[in-house]
Amino acid sequence: MSRGDVAVILPAGGIGARMGQMPCGPKQLIPINGRSILAHTIAGMRLVTRVQLIVVVTSEQLLDRVCADVNNLLNEDDLPCSAAGPPEARLLCEESDGRTSLKGAASVEVICRPASAIDSRHSSIAHGVEHLRNRGYLFVIVHDAVRPVIPIKLIEELLCAAEEYGAAGFWVPLVSTVLRIDANGLVEDTIPRYTDEKGRLYVNSEMPQIFKYPILAKAYSLCDEHQLLHGTECLELVRRYCGVRAKMLKGDPDLLWKVTRPSDIILAESKLKPPKQKPLP
Repeated sequence: MSRGDVAVILPAGGIGARMGQMPCGPKQLIPINGRSILAHTIAGMRLVTRVQLIVVVTSEQLLDRVCADVNNLLNEDDLPCSAAGPPEARLLCEESDGRTSLKGAASVEVICRPASAIDSRHSSIAHGVEHLRNRGYLFVIVHDAVRPVIPIKLIEELLCAAEEYGAAGFWVPLVSTVLRIDANGLVEDTIPRYTDEKGRLYVNSEMPQIFKYPILAKAYSLCDEHQLLHGTECLELVRRYCGVRAKMLKGDPDLLWKVTRPSDIILAESKLKPPKQKPLP
């Protein structure tokens, strides 16, 4: 496998309502062991061999803070940054003069979701997909900014599945019983947690997910405003609009978790390592 055919989209414009009010702002910018959660996520993705570019999509409100945060991360590697590249990109980082300690690492671009755009995760991903148009990437990894543990070996397996099926994602078993209730709070149905007589199974969908770029681009070009606002599942978009049934691989819940609530901060502090310190000159 050679570097150069994979881009990553990280939606990072949310306010993290379930996390509650935090003094440092939204959860993706919470500092953990010397880096923000977003920076840990980017640093991990830059270690995936085939990834050439990481596109961080944020809001106008957070743009300056996210750019500063990404710059801080890249300065750890003495990686120079410039404003070159597509006009809508606030930040383009490239290797130069061999000064980066992470040789051949992916570039990072931070883009802003327009103020007039729908304020949703799907909308951010759609703008990331459009940002990649005509740039030659064969595959797109869609991930969450607040999933800072990057399972590199699992991602390589997922890439192989996406090459064959066009789309691929991870699943983990349901932990709790899922009920459907009516408008009055009365139980209507129960979703089983175990395989049925036809071998079918209800599962939790996890990130990252990987798509052939043309498939994901077509799905977002066809989905309606309701899907952009209320949808949460990219795999469902490519099934509905492109007829592509993603290959699902069983994932490890100890690796495929995200920071959602304050209790997750404790887990993140135990899992995430601080950046290596530069030697003094």
